[in-house]
Amino acid sequence: MTLSELADRSGKSVSQIIAWALPGKSGAKKASPARKAAAPTSRSSTSNGTSAKASGGKSVNTRTPEGRAKYDSAVYDAVQSAGKPVGSSALRKSVGGTPLQLRTALNRLIEEGKVTYEGKARATRYSLR
Repeated sequence: MTLSELADRSGKSVSQIIAWALPGKSGAKKASPARKAAAPTSRSSTSNGTSAKASGGKSVNTRTPEGRAKYDSAVYDAVQSAGKPVGSSALRKSVGGTPLQLRTALNRLIEEGKVTYEGKARATRYSLR
């Protein structure tokens, strides 16, 4: 259908139809913006990710030195109770926290000489020294 035929059928002028169809002009319908679906999250965290719930629902606070010491102790106990080299996902299930919190705590324990590791990336396993 041409614009002239559309104008004849609608009773409007061609310029009114063009003005209506152009975005940003008066009378024009604006296209609704595309919506992005929110990505599902398995944890809740603060803006800087220092307090979070793990998949097990255990809340961890590592903002203070006391909180970090308590979390490090929990991580050490979890490695000790495993009795064999253990991966980070198993540790997170038992002690909670985010992957970054766990990795940071393990690095502190490694620097202190309490924990050792073997392997790389997802194959990394932690054990007591």
